[in-house]
Amino acid sequence: MKRWMLLLSCAAWLEPAAGSGDRLVYSVSSGEWDKYPRLLKTEIFAFDRQTGKSQVIFSDAGAGFLLLPAYPGSAEEQVIVASGGRVFARGIERKYYTTGWPTFPVAVYELATDGSNAARKLFDIEGEYGSSNFRNLFGNPSGSEVGHLNYLGDKLYLFLHETTAGALLRKIDLSAIALDCLVSKIGWMPDGKRIFFTLETGDVSATSKASYARAGSYLMEEDGGKPVHIPGDVAFHPTRPGYLFDESQPILLGTLPDAHYLFSEFQWSQAAGRSPQNFLFSVDPVTKAWKDFPTGAQGNLTSFRLSYSGVVAFIESQTQQEIGSQTVWSMEPGSGKKEKVFSLSTKPMVLPWLNLIGWLPVGK
Repeated sequence: MKRWMLLLSCAAWLEPAAGSGDRLVYSVSSGEWDKYPRLLKTEIFAFDRQTGKSQVIFSDAGAGFLLLPAYPGSAEEQVIVASGGRVFARGIERKYYTTGWPTFPVAVYELATDGSNAARKLFDIEGEYGSSNFRNLFGNPSGSEVGHLNYLGDKLYLFLHETTAGALLRKIDLSAIALDCLVSKIGWMPDGKRIFFTLETGDVSATSKASYARAGSYLMEEDGGKPVHIPGDVAFHPTRPGYLFDESQPILLGTLPDAHYLFSEFQWSQAAGRSPQNFLFSVDPVTKAWKDFPTGAQGNLTSFRLSYSGVVAFIESQTQQEIGSQTVWSMEPGSGKKEKVFSLSTKPMVLPWLNLIGWLPVGK
């Protein structure tokens, strides 16, 4: 049996760094490979940006359920979230688990963040015909509510649950707005009353003509009010010398402390090789003024996680001579200060599952 193991670079940890008190939360899952991938354990870590140290705050190794992180290669899919000093995650009872990433029967759990490994099930995730299309778990600023998306009867629904007992608060039909589009990012605004999301088109063969007009970013009241399309002069592609953009949409990541929207996007370099380049930029929704925040990254950027205090984390992935590496960075867009959190290296036939989760305040 071939075992997929995790190789952490021992020299990758930084000296203590000054900055926000937020702690970056991420998970690392280990497993094995024979005919199918099989998860064995997921550990959740919190990295303290003030001390430069990381510690395990939860492990499912001895739990009666198994955490189901995002599938390798789908880093944008968030199924574990930090919200209001709490962590919520998708999991499956171990008695139902055999191999791979099952979708049903699964549930959302609240996980303790004090290292006690305590957990409680909040609610079961909806499914049909023995499977589920659950995706995009997210939480409000206080942690009092969590939301997720699911397809039922070929319609896209947004489900909102309170987190005291897991009761369903609202089931909102988004299919009339989304049509054939995919939700690439969804979250709460800092006011805890509005939800934002970005719609993107998929394959041409699976996208109706009408759906292209729906692509873009939206705001909606959490009580289910009609989503409002953010104008194209706010959610736009900045013009950069030497770069061209395609039909993909800038992804709204959230709001910075100055109330400016933060977007991520990629544009195509017109230099030799015509390579894609990732960009972060903010837009003032009133004046429409925009500002780039250079990441200095050379590889592909994924898993952007923005804190309410204005710190963004992301993963930079690179491959050289069949050796892959994933580097986690944190960055303060306001100051441009960027810090390396750690690097994780892989070799052929070795696959660690790394997922960025979000942010916890120090002491939580």
